[in-house]
Amino acid sequence: MRKAKTPSESESDFTVDELEIINEITITLALVFEEIIKNVNASDMLQQTSKMASSLKYQTTFAYGIKLQSLYEEKGRFPDEIKEELAKMLSEDRQRALLTNESMMSKVLKNFDDDGITLKIKGDKDIKAQSPRSVKRKPKVGKPRRVGPHIISKLTTTVEDYKRILSNSKALGLINRKLLNYGLLGEVYSKIIKESFHAFQNGDENFYNYLNMFKSLFPNVADTSLLDPKLFQVRIKQLTEAKMENLQKEAIAHLVENPSYPVFFIFSLYKLGNYGS
Repeated sequence: MRKAKTPSESESDFTVDELEIINEITITLALVFEEIIKNVNASDMLQQTSKMASSLKYQTTFAYGIKLQSLYEEKGRFPDEIKEELAKMLSEDRQRALLTNESMMSKVLKNFDDDGITLKIKGDKDIKAQSPRSVKRKPKVGKPRRVGPHIISKLTTTVEDYKRILSNSKALGLINRKLLNYGLLGEVYSKIIKESFHAFQNGDENFYNYLNMFKSLFPNVADTSLLDPKLFQVRIKQLTEAKMENLQKEAIAHLVENPSYPVFFIFSLYKLGNYGS
């Protein structure tokens, strides 16, 4: 059953500038959801997983996109701090590969900088003073090595605005209701859930190993089997067709009634640069 309109979702609670951002986000999400309805399928999901398994850069980029809304503080983050956060989301072998790779994080960050999602600030004395003290320097031997400017990464003003709006539960509810009125939410969630379940039944070990990476997108989902990919794989493949259909309906209803701030935030960025390509 659809939720009745409540005062918490009234446009009168927002300023003109806030409503402009809300409408901008809503239109972007509507366009993205229409593309998902047309193009997303289980085969593509499995291909993306295969690509993550073979490419450290792709897996790191994917993790960064998922973590973006909770990763940044107001003053930004040092690239090494970001790297350590993302490494926790990767498979064990990829964790080591990322932490020992000197250039991968800068390559990933540059793509998001180029797309207008993040920006970097160089050479500020305050930045140098705030640099992580946990990084131990080797004693200088021989000719001193040239040291470049210290860098922090920050979200752009546009992305900060999106984050501020979507982290407001009233604004999130209003956007969700608008999309529901457009007739898009039920259809897009139905598409994603049904194709995901199909992928679950046909996925290999790599596919299941990456499931935990997505858990942060749906904080209200309490299924602890997601923490154990093998257990999840066994359970999903034992489902009867009727049971799977019921679970799909329950999942769709849950998503429609409980909008995910992380999901909306990620999709809202697809209009910027080539993030969604």
